[in-house]
Amino acid sequence: LDIARNDSRAAWSDTDGNIVRERKVMMTRDALIDTFAKDAGRTLLGCEATGKAFWIHDVLSPLGIELRIAPPNRLKVIYETCYKTDKIDARKMAQLLAKDLFPAVWIPPAHLRDLREMTRLRAQMVRARSQWVCRHHALLSRWGVNSPNHGGEVVEDQGLVDSLGAGARIAGTEVLRLVGDLNDRIRLLDRKARAEIRKFPDFQRQIHLLMTIPGVG
Repeated sequence: LDIARNDSRAAWSDTDGNIVRERKVMMTRDALIDTFAKDAGRTLLGCEATGKAFWIHDVLSPLGIELRIAPPNRLKVIYETCYKTDKIDARKMAQLLAKDLFPAVWIPPAHLRDLREMTRLRAQMVRARSQWVCRHHALLSRWGVNSPNHGGEVVEDQGLVDSLGAGARIAGTEVLRLVGDLNDRIRLLDRKARAEIRKFPDFQRQIHLLMTIPGVG
């Protein structure tokens, strides 16, 4: 199944890799069920690890349809071709499944994927904070001022910012406010994430084991 935003391309092959059927599939729950329900229990489905892949898995797995998900970069290495269309990609994936060559990855359980939304957001917020911290240091540097603080600690630099020119002082103050807001948001997200993680004791034990690995903990 080659996934697109609104409609996708599906191809079926027999066990020898011969394409026996093709069709477009709308990316809605009803359309997916209508397309694949008749093949429940006797069809192995594969797709690339795109944004909708895990949602498709959650829709079809209750029907008894096994979905395998592969990283796009690994698929490209296996069946790199001069021509790339949705139809060709769907055919190639069907043939890889038939030959048992599909490079599937582990599909995390739904509750873990849900928790990952928070950690993914936290990582994005930390990157955004780092960008504003770099702007802060660059602003000070243009005025010959060095800050002893790093990361979210630069919110303590208001005194240094106040020593700059009027325009730089206004800009620097706004940057520190943005860093401070992100500090607050990250701390709030940390508290909420810990509360959610406490609902899964096994997950907590796995985290403790990971933290014993040098370079991780």
